[in-house]
Amino acid sequence: MSTPAIVTRPSTSPARRPPSAPPLRAVPAKAKDVRAARPKLSYALWTVGGVGAIFIAQLLLSVALSHGAYEVSSLRSQITELGWQKESLGEQLETLSSPQYVASAAQGLGMVVNSTPAYLRLSDGAVLGEPGEAGGASSVPLASTEYVGNAATDALPGAAPEPTEEGAPAEEAVVPPVTFEDGLPSPTTH
Repeated sequence: MSTPAIVTRPSTSPARRPPSAPPLRAVPAKAKDVRAARPKLSYALWTVGGVGAIFIAQLLLSVALSHGAYEVSSLRSQITELGWQKESLGEQLETLSSPQYVASAAQGLGMVVNSTPAYLRLSDGAVLGEPGEAGGASSVPLASTEYVGNAATDALPGAAPEPTEEGAPAEEAVVPPVTFEDGLPSPTTH
C-alpha cells in the first residue's frame, strides 16, 4: 500500500495579510445626517395618493358594473311582462276566432241565418236550391244547445248582448280595459 500524498499549503506570512478592519464604534449623530436618513414627506404623500386613486377607480368600476346589473334586471322583468301580455293577447285572439264568438257577434250585429240557402256551381254557373229572403225565424239554430256559456266571450267588445223581447239587442255593456299594473288579471272562481 502506498501512502497518500499530503498536500500542504504554504502558510501566508503576516506581511501578506490584508489589514484588518478597524473595530466598529458608535458615532454621534449630526442633525444634518438625521434629516437625510428620514423618509421624505413627498414619498409618503405620493404613496397615499396612489392608494387613494386605486381605491376611487375600483369604487367607480364597481358602481358602473352594479348599474349594468340593475339595467339587466329591469330588462328581464320587462321581457317577463311582455311575455304575459303576449299570452293574454293570444288567448283573446283564440276566443275571438272561436265559432261561438263569431256567431254571437253576427247575431249582435243583426245578422240572421238563411233558412233557404242557394248555391252557385262555378263550372257552369247553375244555381242550386231556391234562393229566398232570410227571415227572423230560422229552422237552423244560431247557437247550439251543446255549447257551454263562455264568460270570456261575454266580456269582450263586440260580443252579442242579450236580445230583448222585440229582438233588438239590449244596451251595450261597458267593458273595462285590461291593465297589467298588478300582474295578470285572474278570473273570479268558485
